[in-house]
Amino acid sequence: LRISKLWLITAAVTISGCLAFAITFYPRGPSDEEKFAVAAQRMKAYDTADAGVTLVLTDKKDAGLAKIQEAHTLDPTISTPLYLLGTLALADGNPDAAIKQFDQALATDKYPEHIYNNRGVARMRAGDLKGAADDFDKALAISPEFVNARVNRGLLLLQQGDLNGSIADFNAVLGDGAKPNRGIEPLIGRAIAKARLNDLAGAEQDLNVAVEWARAKDIRLN
Repeated sequence: LRISKLWLITAAVTISGCLAFAITFYPRGPSDEEKFAVAAQRMKAYDTADAGVTLVLTDKKDAGLAKIQEAHTLDPTISTPLYLLGTLALADGNPDAAIKQFDQALATDKYPEHIYNNRGVARMRAGDLKGAADDFDKALAISPEFVNARVNRGLLLLQQGDLNGSIADFNAVLGDGAKPNRGIEPLIGRAIAKARLNDLAGAEQDLNVAVEWARAKDIRLN
């Protein structure tokens, strides 16, 4: 049998090409032991983050922050520690730091409506109203029934002077009547919007319901 050198070269290139494709498209998957180790590390990160939240809620803020940072170090691929750090920064009055943490969290989260909402609040406080509106819109696009994002967007529209838009968001939360169990912010926000539209009777009705709700919950209105 005579085989030309050209055929041998062609065959060698073809075989090596097939092997290359096999390596590219069929890489070795992680073993069960590796999968277990990753899962265990992830659970440890979540548990550590939970411990950090507990410390923060019991007035041990510095220790809690250290725990949450540790959780991020244990598994940088999960968003929870970053989300918590951003939320705490926002609560401390540092919206710029909060935005940075939320930006990182969004890169790893598959269900980010809560992160978009909180980043929207941070952007509002930092004066970036357009960015805040975009974040609230994204949160509601993912979860249209997300009450916090709906209320926050209503408050933002009220601040921007879109009174009818703000009332529409508050109505979506409260319905045609008033639902005090949804919280006091949409009631007061809708009352302000109605007053600016000269619907004084509607504004008074919402404020009366808000006052009664605050009394029932022992909340002081300033």
